[in-house]
Amino acid sequence: MNDAAVKRLAVARGGGFVLLVAVIGGAIVGVGGGCGPTRTAGTRGVAARDLAIVSIPQFPDESPVKLDTVRFNHGDTKDNQGGDETYAVGRGKDFYLLPGRVTAGFDLVGQIPDASGMPRWVRWTIPNGGRIKIPGPRDVPLGVVSAGKRYELALPSAEQFNEFFEQGTVSLLHEKEK
Repeated sequence: MNDAAVKRLAVARGGGFVLLVAVIGGAIVGVGGGCGPTRTAGTRGVAARDLAIVSIPQFPDESPVKLDTVRFNHGDTKDNQGGDETYAVGRGKDFYLLPGRVTAGFDLVGQIPDASGMPRWVRWTIPNGGRIKIPGPRDVPLGVVSAGKRYELALPSAEQFNEFFEQGTVSLLHEKEK
């Protein structure tokens, strides 16, 4: 590909995805792309090796409630990392976070099943598409994350629940195997 053949090269970035697009001889051609974790507030300009990666999986398909968005807080203050920035979870997503103690807030979305057999007055109260946003829990302690490690959000085991009642600590993050 020579300089005369490439009229324009654009870089589109969003949500951890980078796509290079070139216009060659009037045709748009994808030159390259890549996926990776979404950078959260406070992580821009920090090397990936100095950050932790947290995976937030989506609930199973058969669940009537899904994770819609997540908001991360780092350390003792909500403004330290994340603050008011929310990130869509989609079918599940990885996020870069600064090392340290992390809490999160979640918003949920519920899907009301087909209402065609319900009385008219009930159908009238159901929003279009049957999708209802549900404010979820805030300041949920996820645990402590370390640079260069991968974690996944998971429900605590029975042993961890006992630890919570005995020591007042629990982590919803489990380190992933490499």
